Amino acid sequence: PMTVAAEMQWNLLPPLVFATSGLVIAALLEPAYEVGGDSFDYAVNDTTAHFAVFDAMGHGLSAAVTASVAIAAYRNARRRLLDLAGTYAEIDAAIARQFGGERFATAVLARLEIETGTLTWVSAGHPAPLLLRAGKLVKVLDAPASPPLGVQVHDEAPVAARESLDPGDQILVAR
Repeated sequence: PMTVAAEMQWNLLPPLVFATSGLVIAALLEPAYEVGGDSFDYAVNDTTAHFAVFDAMGHGLSAAVTASVAIAAYRNARRRLLDLAGTYAEIDAAIARQFGGERFATAVLARLEIETGTLTWVSAGHPAPLLLRAGKLVKVLDAPASPPLGVQVHDEAPVAARESLDPGDQILVAR
């Protein structure tokens, strides 16, 4: 049977697969019935794909609640058309307000300009995405690391990294 944390996480997730003629987004959570703080979200608006992967601290219901706050703040910032630095700040503040510095989440927040293939992302203490070309790892997409979301111990906005993608390239973001 699924845990309460897993129920919460699964109910927050967008569809696991999204595809158009120029873009495919696919994601999954494992193990499926005991997830806690791992989550993701995405949206495609006109020519821009927005996506984020989160790993909230710990396991169980408290991690799922932290991830839920992160996802809600991410969606709110995205709908308000904030840039990645502004989105980072909004999620960071939401988690800090809710948990008083006791909880945090790592994340990769990214945008892909579909027509140009320009990927822009920030890292909030999360492992770097990987660039796959023709099914082979060609590059680790490092970005200047910012602190995890919710700790508010930073003085500067996160620095966004950029990469030009070729048609058929794949980006792998893991927890």
